[in-house]
Amino acid sequence: TVSPSPPTPGDAVTVTGNVQVLQGLNVTGQLYFPAGQPVARSIMILQNPTAADITVQVTNENNWGSDSNTKIVTTSSGDNLFQLGQDNWVISFQNFSGTTTTDPTITLAGMKQAVTAGYVDGDDNPYQYFDVTVPAGGTKRVMALVRLSPSATVAQAVASTFNDMASLRQAGYLVDLSETELRSIVNWTY
Repeated sequence: TVSPSPPTPGDAVTVTGNVQVLQGLNVTGQLYFPAGQPVARSIMILQNPTAADITVQVTNENNWGSDSNTKIVTTSSGDNLFQLGQDNWVISFQNFSGTTTTDPTITLAGMKQAVTAGYVDGDDNPYQYFDVTVPAGGTKRVMALVRLSPSATVAQAVASTFNDMASLRQAGYLVDLSETELRSIVNWTY
């Protein structure tokens, strides 16, 4: 479903999938596209309708299409090597063929709290696994953001936007979420 109604050019758009029951949880995927930004925010919403806590592993897997030509430009720790528990975002692109690259530069954010993750040169399938305990009657969320940029220079100039929730809020990427929803996100420090 698209809410609140079909968008007009320049509007922010939220698309919410249908509820699926998985491992005892009511699970919904939601995508948000802020107006005028080359950014997509995804949230996996996990609602526990039972009287007992449920622990699950949530997986975020991607395919950038750059195949073995994937090249990491930089990470949130300032180098070009993704480090589990240290890096929250990574910028990569399809390596140059001559003086050009055919794909946009991609920033992926929301990985620091992962229990397992992988993002390396030569592999266009970054992944993150999060262990999530959803309390009885409660809701938890896992959030990732992706930004497309025309170059690594542009991506690096705005990368600090993905450092933390305060930066995301200032950039306008969280304007549609309530304080309760923000506090339920498990893979970003509130």
